[in-house]
Order: sequence, then structure tokens, then C-alpha cells
Amino acid sequence: MRLSCLGLLLLVSSCASNVGPDGLAVGGPCSDEFDCAAGSYCLRRFDFPNGTCTTNCNDTADCRGGSVCVDLESGVCLLSCRTDADCGRDGYVCREMDEPGTTERAWVCGGG
Repeated sequence: MRLSCLGLLLLVSSCASNVGPDGLAVGGPCSDEFDCAAGSYCLRRFDFPNGTCTTNCNDTADCRGGSVCVDLESGVCLLSCRTDADCGRDGYVCREMDEPGTTERAWVCGGG
């Protein structure tokens, strides 16, 4: 039982490390898809300096922990935030964006 719990803990912690300012799945800098985890891609636009790794989504349930689905390029997962400091990357600020298919808005990290 101990071994399986330890394995589960390692699996969960490795997934969490893929989301954040250095995340390979969501949030980390990138210049092309090879800089991101499998299943993610590099979103390169003027409002995302040095690119950001992301995944496609229809709603936040499709996004990995610590990220939110926003109505951009048919739905992408971005890091959620409360303050600019939460974004942890030069040129990124916490800003409000629409969630897809709703009137809700989410605070996410993007270029400022």
C-alpha cells in the first residue's frame, strides 16, 4: 500500500510541475512545439512575449491544475492568477479574459 501511495504522490506532483511560469504543459516560455510537453503547443502571439505553452480546451474542466480555459484561438488553457506576481514571467501580467461559451470572465496571465 505504501508503494502505491508513494507512486500516486509522485505522479500527481510531476503533473503539477507541468503547469506554471516554467510549465511545459501550460504557462512556460517556448519558441516552438518542441519546447512544450506532449499534447501541448506553443502559442506565439504579440500578447504572449516569448510564447507560452498551452493546450486546447472547451471549458476549464479540460485544463490542467492551476489553469483556466479562455476564449482565445477557439479555447486555450492559460495560467490563472490574482496578481501580476502570480504570473512569474517578464512581460506577463494578470488580466481578465472571457471564458468560452459563457458570460464569465477569468483572470489569467498574458502579456502586458
